[in-house]
Amino acid sequence: MGITDSLSIESDDPGVLISAEALRDRVLSLGSALTARYVNRRPIFVIVLKGAMIFAADLVRGVPIEVELEFIHASSYGMGAQSDGTIEVIPSWTRPLTGRDVVIIEDIVDTGVTLHCIRAHIESQRPATIEACALLDKPGRRRVEVPLEYVGFQIEDVFAVGYGLDYAERFRNLPYIGVVNT
Repeated sequence: MGITDSLSIESDDPGVLISAEALRDRVLSLGSALTARYVNRRPIFVIVLKGAMIFAADLVRGVPIEVELEFIHASSYGMGAQSDGTIEVIPSWTRPLTGRDVVIIEDIVDTGVTLHCIRAHIESQRPATIEACALLDKPGRRRVEVPLEYVGFQIEDVFAVGYGLDYAERFRNLPYIGVVNT
């Protein structure tokens, strides 16, 4: 199935946008790039929950250097396809990030507002460096420009699900990136 073969949200089988094989290959490539950048530096990967958890699990297995993992919950979608405009950011760590190399691991960057809020929260703790790694980038929807140092795939303005991404908590467990009509 191609991008034009997307199905409605009533369907239990979204159309395939990015195959499981393409995801695996690209995640390994991102892992190699992060390894080269952070060798001998022990970065902190801040994983954005819930959407980035599957991507992050596969990514860190492809990074053979020592990394630390922290989590942050950020949400702008609620239970639907449209952001309600409110960004809630809840970090899970209790130690300071001061002087550390931080890499934000994100599932998708759409408007850029959520990542902007996460970056601002982390920057307030004065890390040595801060970079972002997103599985998917939707630049056509950007409202706030945010730096993205590592990008898996650029996609059109479609509602992507699977591999951690959801629609109203559905489809997160798909092994591929699919598209639903909302």
